[in-house]
Amino acid sequence: MHLVNPAWTLLEAAKIGYKNVTWPKQYISAKVQIERNIEREKQMLATAKSSLSYEQITAAFEG
Repeated sequence: MHLVNPAWTLLEAAKIGYKNVTWPKQYISAKVQIERNIEREKQMLATAKSSLSYEQITAAFEG
């Protein structure tokens, strides 16, 4: 995958919370945004998991 997306390793490191990565100069400006988006996704997933039961989810997709 890293041949298609040169920042893939950086993105995956950010997803698992690995901080001991040297970001190349051209990617520094995106680092904060990537970390913010990952945190937002985690919060949304946690909210979704705690809010809906399996029955509610299946009912939403069936109806």
